[in-house]
Amino acid sequence: MAPSTVKVPHDNRINFIDIRTILYSIIFGILFGFFMNKGTVFVAPTIRKQMLFQRFAM
Repeated sequence: MAPSTVKVPHDNRINFIDIRTILYSIIFGILFGFFMNKGTVFVAPTIRKQMLFQRFAM
């Protein structure tokens, strides 16, 4: 069986959407990490105050 010589049109739009999705994920991940760090939401005293309804940082 010989290989087919029929050209299949290559859709560059699909590749562009994949690259755009990856870039959006990276950008929003960096922003999320930055704002979590700035808000100190992960620090133990902040979590304790949230559980006692003394600090409403979310």
